[in-house]
Amino acid sequence: MIGRLASLSAQQRAVFQRMSSASASRESAPSSLVDTVRVDPQIRYRPPHEAVSFMADFDEQLGISNEMKAEKRALMAESSHTFFRASPALFYQDLKTTYSKASRLLDTPAPNVPIVGDLHFGNSGTFRGPEGKAVWGFNDFDQAAVGSPEYDLERLGVSLYVAGRSANLSARDSMRLVEKMGRAYLNHLGEEGPSYLTAEESEGPIRAIIEKAGSKSQHNFITKWTTDGGRKLKRDGKLVDPEKDRQKEITRELEDEFPDLKFLDLASKPHSGGSTRGLERYYSLVTSKDREDPWILETKVLLPSPVNNQDGDLKRADGKEFLDLWNKLGGVTDERHQTFKDNSLTFFTREREREKDSLDEIAGNLEPVADAMGRLLARAHSKSGVDLKGWVGSQEDKFLSKLIRFSRTYARQVESDYREWNSRYGTPPST
Repeated sequence: MIGRLASLSAQQRAVFQRMSSASASRESAPSSLVDTVRVDPQIRYRPPHEAVSFMADFDEQLGISNEMKAEKRALMAESSHTFFRASPALFYQDLKTTYSKASRLLDTPAPNVPIVGDLHFGNSGTFRGPEGKAVWGFNDFDQAAVGSPEYDLERLGVSLYVAGRSANLSARDSMRLVEKMGRAYLNHLGEEGPSYLTAEESEGPIRAIIEKAGSKSQHNFITKWTTDGGRKLKRDGKLVDPEKDRQKEITRELEDEFPDLKFLDLASKPHSGGSTRGLERYYSLVTSKDREDPWILETKVLLPSPVNNQDGDLKRADGKEFLDLWNKLGGVTDERHQTFKDNSLTFFTREREREKDSLDEIAGNLEPVADAMGRLLARAHSKSGVDLKGWVGSQEDKFLSKLIRFSRTYARQVESDYREWNSRYGTPPST
């Protein structure tokens, strides 16, 4: 090789050396940041039995019945992702303690902005937009708070990684989902817009589910939920009779809150939610002068955000702040979105819309959802007016690498916690 180089002219040697250097650079350069990410072997994981103890104390504080505690435990034993989705308070407890250092994406502390709080794959879906058309985006702001934007990114990152592994993706491909979400976030910081996408802005499975949701009729929707000619809600297991005195109390509160509505029936919906499983939730069948068909008003207890306080004290819930943050994050609210106090509990209301739907957690849906949620999260955080681009600066690769590393690291904690949980509360294999 040396002899051949010597026989070349100076110009030929320079061209050959540039080509060789470029080839070596291509061979050594990673195809994505995922190839550079390694889980820190020195990371200190929290003992998984502490997750069990934390959740037991948290549910005790919520005051849910023993029957609903058992149901919630069984729900959380279904899969590692279900476990993660139903335990946001545990996640934030960990961020404040064991993972406080690992969760810092940059050396410079992040500025506080309104955040969604409980962002994961399942908190996206279709709903009715402000123009009456179906849209797709963030559909749950119950846990919103003011805090670091890192928290939303990390909770969503862990969710995508765990969902990827549950869908039989490799660890590398699951990390690529996190990278895709993070890149979309950085690319769209400063973009104006709501925290949802229209059909025209979408493609693939997201566009398909928007179009499907928009084709549903109110008449068919009400027929699904009612009996007696559409004048009474079905009691089919999903909906059950409330305790009679409580039914009267809630109906009275709702009639005071919505004097223009006619309340036909009220039923309890106890078997819904993840972190809120076991808290009061009701469906009311109502009519109004502006609608031809009856419709359903949903009423549920507001769980206080765990972002800054993880004690599960329901008295801390602030309905006004909750709706204010919903709007500040680019969500859709209307006159059906109200809150009211009943003793120490805060309830909020919204229409149970016929457009409500969500994508299945299958491999083919994960990548488009990761990209779209990253974009929408950038919009939501940018509404604060805070210069998040300036916070990240030229450290985009470091930011993304730390996000990917944290997501995979904490996902290992989730899997460890889930194994412990499943060993205690999972259904034993049949023999």
